[in-house]
Amino acid sequence: MAIRFKKTKKWFHVGNMTKKVKKSSFEGSGLSISQHPKEWSRIARLSGDLYTVHKENPLLLDFHKLSKRDKTNIFEWGVERGYLVKGFKWVFTYIDEDDEMYREFLSYEDWLMDRGYDEEDAEDQEDLNEDKESLKKVKAFLGTTKLFEAECWDREHSPSMAETFCILRYADEMLGVDGVFWNDILDVYRYSAPRAVIFQSKLPEWTIQLVDEPTMSR
Repeated sequence: MAIRFKKTKKWFHVGNMTKKVKKSSFEGSGLSISQHPKEWSRIARLSGDLYTVHKENPLLLDFHKLSKRDKTNIFEWGVERGYLVKGFKWVFTYIDEDDEMYREFLSYEDWLMDRGYDEEDAEDQEDLNEDKESLKKVKAFLGTTKLFEAECWDREHSPSMAETFCILRYADEMLGVDGVFWNDILDVYRYSAPRAVIFQSKLPEWTIQLVDEPTMSR
């Protein structure tokens, strides 16, 4: 598995380091960090203190550098560990402001409910049949309770989040790295920014210091 790593030393965290209960986060159960704290605080709607987070030689798995084969191997590992099960998902594709978007559903019934359709209502049939053309049932890896509890996630159990969290578990348990890095495009208006997470098991190896600045908020 040809895995690439990010070695940036200095990061920032926005929040409250005294909190003992971890809230649900798209970065999992670790400490969320960024090199763009002001932009990230706006995107994630964060408030709290600003901290510098530093380690001399950190290793962060570069999420977007993982190949399709890398991910498949990790997901198969997740099935063996009880983090994932094989199943199906329903993917609905649509256009939003000229961009092609998609949403995932765990069942056809969930999609119907989200769209507000009643299959027995004749008035819905034309729109329903048209939307069905953009709906596909595909094979997927689905997350187990074990996985979502490990990552402190109490929101919707989407297949995409399950795959992300499985990669986090693999990196933490099998690679021994400090965390995972997402090299996303910096665009506040599209809720996107580079970000990373440090695993709880590696936090004692990092130096975390409060920055002498006013409290950050939206």
